[in-house]
Amino acid sequence: MRRNFLLLASSFFLLACGQDQNDVSTAAGTAANAPPAASLSTQDASLSGREIYEIGCGTCHDTGVGGAPVTSNPADWKDRSALWDAVLTEHAEAGYFAMPAKGGRGELTDEDIDAAVMYMLGVTFPDRPAE
Repeated sequence: MRRNFLLLASSFFLLACGQDQNDVSTAAGTAANAPPAASLSTQDASLSGREIYEIGCGTCHDTGVGGAPVTSNPADWKDRSALWDAVLTEHAEAGYFAMPAKGGRGELTDEDIDAAVMYMLGVTFPDRPAE
């Protein structure tokens, strides 16, 4: 298991190293400049995975800004690990290279991010069984 994790981490590192530095800066700037949300607290209202995605993740994953894999385009995700559900969730919660933690929306909870990840996976791989 540890060997798989190290292999996975190395492959993500190599993929990220191939990105153009301007793309990385653009992605970070895009997320940082996203408009503030009025009220994103799931304690006030239950937001769907789709709504969370649109608020945070879609800023980059709808268009591929900064090399972000595009949601609904399985080819963009083909080089990801077999463990990528968990890895994607971890990266979305904590941030990864140019991808800011929680899509730059610190007010979102880990549960919100989990819902957005499940939405992304469902849209991108509709025939894949949910975990």
